[in-house]
Amino acid sequence: MNNPLNTIGIDIKQIEEYAVKGNVDAQYMFATCYDKGYGVEQNNELAFFWYERAAEQGDANAQHALGLCYDIGKGVDQSYEKAFYWYKKSASLGNPKAQYNLASCYEEGQGIEQDLKRAFYWYQKAANQGVVSAWCVLGYFYANGIGVEKDIPSAIHWFTLAAEQGHPEAVKNLELLNKK
Repeated sequence: MNNPLNTIGIDIKQIEEYAVKGNVDAQYMFATCYDKGYGVEQNNELAFFWYERAAEQGDANAQHALGLCYDIGKGVDQSYEKAFYWYKKSASLGNPKAQYNLASCYEEGQGIEQDLKRAFYWYQKAANQGVVSAWCVLGYFYANGIGVEKDIPSAIHWFTLAAEQGHPEAVKNLELLNKK
């Protein structure tokens, strides 16, 4: 496996030393090392442990990663409610991936009561930060009046943006709208 630590000249022992001392960036990096198996044997439980340390210190990327761990039960018992909690914390700090995942929670009613208007709001936040999948979802919401008033020109706008980036579902939906 390609280890990015080798290319940037960082020693895993240095990362561990700073992580143990409470450095939030080192904690997130150390968690990622365990998550991906960079410089250490891959270990979901230790990845979770270090993501949690960094997340508790307010690191938005760690909070998102912790949400993912809870979402799929990676290194911890699966819990949609805890996944929602961490996605919301990270999304509130501006993490676009967390904003997308939070929107999905609201859309599906996963870990929180379904709320399509809030789903639309958070997909819009993610879309405004360049999350291509959010562009496609916004197109779908506008095309079908989900969480927002039906607006075909807006649907075409968002599908077009996503299609230009090669998003296959957006291409398909754009073709369907143009046939009408």
